[in-house]
Amino acid sequence: MERLKTPEKAMTSMLHSKFSDEKEYEEIKRKRQIQADHTFSEWIERYSGRWYLICTPKDEHVNPSIMQTLIEQLAKEQFYEIIFVLLMVHRDEEFVKSTGQAMFVEMLITQWNAGNYDNRLALCDSHHD
Repeated sequence: MERLKTPEKAMTSMLHSKFSDEKEYEEIKRKRQIQADHTFSEWIERYSGRWYLICTPKDEHVNPSIMQTLIEQLAKEQFYEIIFVLLMVHRDEEFVKSTGQAMFVEMLITQWNAGNYDNRLALCDSHHD
């Protein structure tokens, strides 16, 4: 079965195929990264309070509603790596743990309904490690 590419991998693959010169491709890639870094820096400056909440474990203002809002805003900006950072920083919060468990159960149900028994067993094995 062919795996679907993420949008970033598809874009990278498309960019790479347009350039025969590896140096030119690397330069385009570098410029894209600089732009992304600049955009993220601007976001931090504009929303320093949100950045504080993302980076501060055990902050009294972080609750399920705030977490959901932060995730939605980060997704809107396509800052997916920062969503991961947010979840890791706050991983000891009970609502993050229970959300993670609910997501795991949903993945198991999806695998079960799709008949992907090998994937379901692999998920269970990795969850217990």
